[in-house]
Amino acid sequence: GTNYVLAQSFNFASLHTKGVDVETAYRTNLRDYGLPGAFTLRGMATRTIHAVSDPGVPGTTPSEGAGNMTGSTPKWKALVTESWDDGKLGVSLTERWVSAGVFSNEYIECQTNCPLPTAAHPTIYDNHIAGATYVDLGATYRFAKDSMLYFKIDNLADRGPVLVPQTNLSIGINPALYDVIGRSYRAGVRMSF
Repeated sequence: GTNYVLAQSFNFASLHTKGVDVETAYRTNLRDYGLPGAFTLRGMATRTIHAVSDPGVPGTTPSEGAGNMTGSTPKWKALVTESWDDGKLGVSLTERWVSAGVFSNEYIECQTNCPLPTAAHPTIYDNHIAGATYVDLGATYRFAKDSMLYFKIDNLADRGPVLVPQTNLSIGINPALYDVIGRSYRAGVRMSF
C-alpha cells in the first residue's frame, strides 16, 4: 500500500472583542418655550474594553488592541450632534471625539532604570498618543416641498491629525482614527422628482 500525507493550512488566529455601545437622543419642541423650531441632541459612544488578537502560532503572544492608536480601536470614540430645525431652515453642530491612547499596549514605558526589553515587550520612552476632537457645522434650507440647499464644513477649526509614529515608511498619521484632510467644504442641492 501507499501512504499519503495531507498537508494543508489551518487558521488558528483569533480576535476577541468586548465593549459597549451607547446611543441616546433628546428632542424638544421650542415652540413650547416661545421660540421657533425644534432642538435635537443625539449622542453615540463606543467603549472598547478588549480587542485581543492572537496569531495562533506557537511562540507568539496575543496582543491587546484596545487603545492602540496605530490601529483602529481606541478605548473611547464618540459622536455628538446638536441640531435646530424649523421645517424650512436647519443648522447642526457635530463633535467627533477619539480618546487618547498608546503606541502599543505591549510596550513598557520608562525613562530610567528600564527593564531589559524583550521582543514581546520592548521599552519605550513615551508611549502616549493624544486623542482628538473635531467640530463640523452644517445647514439646510428647504426652498420647495421636495428641494433643499445644503452646506457642510467638516473640521471647522482645521485641526491637523495627531502624529502617530510608524516603523515603516508611512506618512506618520492614522486615517482610521484622525481627520487627515483638514477643513473641507461641501454644498449642493437635493431634489426629489
